[in-house]
Amino acid sequence: MTGANSENGPTVPPELRDWWTQDLWSLKTADWIRQLSTPTGLFTNIQTANMPDGWRHWLAWHHFVAPDNHTEINVIRAYARRTMGYVQVVAERMTAKCEEYCSPDPLKTFPTLEYKTVLLLAT
Repeated sequence: MTGANSENGPTVPPELRDWWTQDLWSLKTADWIRQLSTPTGLFTNIQTANMPDGWRHWLAWHHFVAPDNHTEINVIRAYARRTMGYVQVVAERMTAKCEEYCSPDPLKTFPTLEYKTVLLLAT
């Protein structure tokens, strides 16, 4: 999603206002995600960016999960190249101690993995 964001959600681009519903306020920009994550101290080296051709992945996903939702499919086709897509986030997680009220520690639910480069989609 492009446009300025506030704590209440993104500024809705004019071309999306007719389609926009309250449940879409969760859509955020790459900059918003980075700015929100930085002051927590839980992550370092936070990098966010719009995923190249992310709108194509969104459109493919939408055809799979809701092929009859022509309204959203048409919006993605018409505006996604400049307005909507997926955001990629890469960051290093810091060691953090959660207070008792945060238990169970959600950071401990992610196993330490060995990351490998793999081809996910063949074009």
